[in-house]
Amino acid sequence: MNLLDTFDNIHNYSYYDNDNRRYSELIDNPVSFVRSYFSDGNKLSFLYQSIFDNDDTCQERAMHCVNTYFLGLCIANMLPIIKKDSIGFTEIDYYKEEYNTFLWRWFICSLYHDAFYNAENDETKEFFLPNAYCRFTSGFLYGKTIIENYYQKEATTKTSHDGEIHLDHGIIAANVLYENYTGVLCELLTSGDYDENVRCFYNEGLTVCKNDFGNNRNLVINKNTFLDICRICKMIACHNIYICQNESDAEKYQDAHLEKLISSREGFNKIPKTSSGGVSLFDRMFLLLALTDTLEPCKRGINTSEIEITKQEVVTNSKIRLSVKCVDCVDRKTRKQYYDGIVQLQKWLNYIDSSELNNDGGVDITVDLHLND
Repeated sequence: MNLLDTFDNIHNYSYYDNDNRRYSELIDNPVSFVRSYFSDGNKLSFLYQSIFDNDDTCQERAMHCVNTYFLGLCIANMLPIIKKDSIGFTEIDYYKEEYNTFLWRWFICSLYHDAFYNAENDETKEFFLPNAYCRFTSGFLYGKTIIENYYQKEATTKTSHDGEIHLDHGIIAANVLYENYTGVLCELLTSGDYDENVRCFYNEGLTVCKNDFGNNRNLVINKNTFLDICRICKMIACHNIYICQNESDAEKYQDAHLEKLISSREGFNKIPKTSSGGVSLFDRMFLLLALTDTLEPCKRGINTSEIEITKQEVVTNSKIRLSVKCVDCVDRKTRKQYYDGIVQLQKWLNYIDSSELNNDGGVDITVDLHLND
């Protein structure tokens, strides 16, 4: 079954349960779908100046974000993403708290990860780099220094593929998301009895009825949702940080103090990093974001009706193999570019045991999430 039909068969895809349309009914205006989703969560203002700010810009990149969201729901049913100790989920799981928590985290992470793609070439904008979310996510993915140094490298160094300077859209999106969320939090904490507000924040949560571009809805913030947002910001910031695999680019990385991103140097680590505490749910979600961002076909000029992604087999109790295949109508050059990106996964993404071309004209990806550790 191709991705278009697979996506059409996904139900209960909205955390707020306010949209019953099928995927094929959404794709004519992906920007509208995202705006509606964020509006339901009282977060429409978070999209200001993003690719979702109006219906006339960046529909193609918006389609990529929407496809990433739906593809994540598919792969979460093939891999142990939502639960640490089991694969996929059953119909009854749709009504359990852990699935709803996953949906809330995933809708923000996947739909926002490219929200500021339009800012990459806008040199008139200045995006300061607070990266305060790094203080609350120590040890998870890249640290504050690498994120800041990478942003500065991108903002001052012309790329080899087009000779232009690009602001990093992932780091920008992470900063904007954090500033929006903490702006609401600060407003809540300083409104009324500060000590009581702090107590509520650490316990039952603070609730505000916020006017969000004309919509009055309740927004609840507590310690756990705040930490979730910080981790989501870190995932979004890191998703577009490229490692250096060519020695010809190593000097640029060296000059930017990014030695840990040079794959041939001592100290290089794939992400998410392995730890003695096992693979956390947020490690799994970053793996999901990296996988779906790579596998999503439309940014490669391929329609969802032209791709099949299936769980081929469970190799062991720990390893699971996925198969990706383009239909015959996809031209050879486009197919090769798409497959090459997938094969590269094992060079920078942890828990990818292998990613290689198969004998069926597709690519096999073996994922090992160390379930037996």
